[in-house]
Amino acid sequence: MDIRSLEEQVDLLVGLGTRPTGSAAHRALVEDVAARWAALGLEVHRDRHTFTRWEVPPGAARLLVDGQDVEVSSPYPYSGTTGPEGVSGRLHLLDGLVKHWRRARGGIAVVEVPHREVPFDLLVGDWEGGAPARPPIANPVVTATLFGPSLAAARKAGVRAVVAVWRGLSPGNAEGQYLPFTFPYRDLPALWVAGEEGERVLAAAKAGTEAHLTLDAILTESTRTETIWAISEASSDPEDPAPASRSADAALAESPTTPGGESTSDPEDPRSADAVLAEGAGGPGRESILVVSHSDGVNAVEENGHIGLVEMARDAVARPHRRRMVFVLTSGHLRIPAVTAHGQATTAWLAAHPELWAGGPGRSRAVAGLVVEHLGAREFADDPATGDHGPTGALEPELLYATTRQLRDLVLEEWTGPAPAPTEVCAPGPLVHFGEGEPLYEHRIPAVCLVTAPQYLLAETSHDAVLTDLPSLQRQVESFIRLQRRLDALPSFDPVPAPSRLRKLLATLRAARLALTPVS
Repeated sequence: MDIRSLEEQVDLLVGLGTRPTGSAAHRALVEDVAARWAALGLEVHRDRHTFTRWEVPPGAARLLVDGQDVEVSSPYPYSGTTGPEGVSGRLHLLDGLVKHWRRARGGIAVVEVPHREVPFDLLVGDWEGGAPARPPIANPVVTATLFGPSLAAARKAGVRAVVAVWRGLSPGNAEGQYLPFTFPYRDLPALWVAGEEGERVLAAAKAGTEAHLTLDAILTESTRTETIWAISEASSDPEDPAPASRSADAALAESPTTPGGESTSDPEDPRSADAVLAEGAGGPGRESILVVSHSDGVNAVEENGHIGLVEMARDAVARPHRRRMVFVLTSGHLRIPAVTAHGQATTAWLAAHPELWAGGPGRSRAVAGLVVEHLGAREFADDPATGDHGPTGALEPELLYATTRQLRDLVLEEWTGPAPAPTEVCAPGPLVHFGEGEPLYEHRIPAVCLVTAPQYLLAETSHDAVLTDLPSLQRQVESFIRLQRRLDALPSFDPVPAPSRLRKLLATLRAARLALTPVS
């Protein structure tokens, strides 16, 4: 594998900058991956989604307290918009675990959001039967999602805007955090602040000071975004690489194509996936392996998994394989409500294309999956001496899932970890499976998923050029390629164990207790 090619793809991400769902930069990345797949001889299929896009231009988020500017860490994504005129009102501090939003009716609510540590074993499982030897998780993604303000409740109570104050999260870490990103549009403008600026806002709210909040977000209806996917067809003759070196020249013969040679796929068109399988071979060729990542993101690590998909597709077309390889680059990870009512962005693709994974007459059955996210992530943390947030010089610890013990053992054989640290393979947690591997887990498709979670994962950051460690990225992609080959060769797969209802209940009670515990 040519590390210069990997570097060129990372440089492209850095040059594009933040790529929220449906943005011009996001579309450019999708087209780049489509072109790379097409250059390998793969037919590129597209699932189109439309939604109302929310975007904040530079300088369009501002907070004035008693006439003085307060530095804003980031807007709350898809919260709302004030228009250029903004909104004015008295600041109301809503403290305590239960927020009485009506106290801020007609004004601007101020709430504290503690950056909590969450026990690792509450969110991530362990195949050895005990808690993994890892420190608690303290990640802004978890904090904002679990403990952030309820904008739906605030709007219902008549609040005009919300200011969320990070507690325990440094300004450098809070800067640009695109959080939370999983909720529907709330139609209530909200901003995040941190550090000394947050203390200013809290003091002003206690005094009932007047403030002016502007979040001049642009709403663009009928924005289009596309999930792209391609198939490297199973070889009818294991000794003949020809069928695998093209995508589905035979199996996709009836698929509609655009003048540019790329096929289109509409989930409502029954030909879209059926045509793919119209000439599929029997036996192992009826089995598929799903290789998944997502295209939307905010920095050079979130998301760079497509680099793995390009290289894994390159390997698939260059050698014969027994099983159909389906490469899926989903869109909507940063705007999940636009593509599905639950789950992750891959949930929408699975719902649209059961012919490629669900099994049954004339259909492929997915026997395994590989989910590639957040490659080569360097670790960032606060410097205890200066308080500055920046690189530590180390790699971010990998979060590597296997959803069966059989695959855990396979990963331990094939995965090259960051020496000298041993490779740690986690199981899905009792409450959640992070990342785009979650839909595969929900459908009991055995899978291996990399979803390393640095502090800056969802941050629009000026550090883009130094987030990725190329040798680590190369090591991880090469590990995925070895796993892809091994999954193709395995004669059978163990079933994914169903999550324990008792474990889930106990974990839910632990999480509720944590949420109700005041932060000292």
